[in-house]
Amino acid sequence: MARPRHAFKVLCPEPLASGVLGAKGSNKDRIQDECHCRIVMSNRDEFYPGTRLRLVVVQSDEQDAVLKALDRILDLLAECAETERSNPNGRSAVQGEADFLGKEPEELVLRAAVPIRVGSAIIGPKGSNVKQLQEDCNAKVTIDPNHRTGHQSCRLAANFDGLRMALARISDCLADECIARPQDFEAWASVRSFDRAEDGHGKGRKRSRSPRGARQSRLSPPPYRGKPRGGLEVLGEALGELRSEALDFEYEVTCQLPPEKVSAMIGPGGHIIKSVRHTTGTSIHFDEVHHGAREQTLHIKGPLLGVYRAHVLLMRRYHEHEAELQFGPSVAPKGGKGERKGEKGKREEKGKGFRRESRGKGSGELSRQRESREELQGMLANLERQLNEVKGKLAR
Repeated sequence: MARPRHAFKVLCPEPLASGVLGAKGSNKDRIQDECHCRIVMSNRDEFYPGTRLRLVVVQSDEQDAVLKALDRILDLLAECAETERSNPNGRSAVQGEADFLGKEPEELVLRAAVPIRVGSAIIGPKGSNVKQLQEDCNAKVTIDPNHRTGHQSCRLAANFDGLRMALARISDCLADECIARPQDFEAWASVRSFDRAEDGHGKGRKRSRSPRGARQSRLSPPPYRGKPRGGLEVLGEALGELRSEALDFEYEVTCQLPPEKVSAMIGPGGHIIKSVRHTTGTSIHFDEVHHGAREQTLHIKGPLLGVYRAHVLLMRRYHEHEAELQFGPSVAPKGGKGERKGEKGKREEKGKGFRRESRGKGSGELSRQRESREELQGMLANLERQLNEVKGKLAR
């Protein structure tokens, strides 16, 4: 089994999260390339429970690479603190607290999320470890006693050098946990978002990531060809030959979609994407779309079986939306808007004939579209059945 990856989770107010990302992802790409790490961020509408803090996860095979990336994030945090000092913002990510500034001069604030066992290790017996950490780093360390899906938030307040030292100590605790309980640690590291019920101060709505002003388009989906049920059987056989531990690794599937389709796949208030995330246990997000872009990238990450299932569920929604655009019910004004009373005769008869003809043509297309949808649903049911069979075999 591959060695588990080191990971560190930083809880970022929006200015810091945006700074880590950079214009068109430039900062994120630069940090990943120069520090030999991987950075994964929660969506703009996904926050650590009870806050408006986004999750930034730094991962690498080497702990030193994670620490180098944390140094870059700390530099960005210091810049955000200077901005906050000169232009205090009314709304903060944590109620009653500044985003980046502590109460003492030169004091900066950084928040992280750690596994429950690591939170206990940071505190130590009767608080001995946290006292030592505070003395060595001249830092204030606060561990939230509340647990959130296996996470505890950790608040660090110190000057720049003190924060750097404290981050290294906490990274050591995470590395110990990674070695002692690799499977548990990997499961913790894979969590990218939290339940809606726990999000954001318990109030407000989560925003959809659909592009602003995007108009619905009649672009056709990729042509549906044939009945690839034999392909599903091959997939089931291939999955059955995998080692059980391979299914626990994190996988990622990406695909390019027309930006106009993304809103429908997310659903009103994000309910479709949330349901798929919850059902499959995967992390799903769409890249930011820039003006004039013809494609938007969908990312699905998680255990192998969950990724496959999520992809099929979303593709089913893609085809359903296309059918709704082309053959959805059209509501015509009753009585024919603009038609004068008594004006019946030939025009009405022509209109009736036209409507009958339209229904005749449209019904054939609609029937074929419904058949395709039913076939796609059958494929999904077949895939889910095979995935469940694979799970059962591996469990035995």
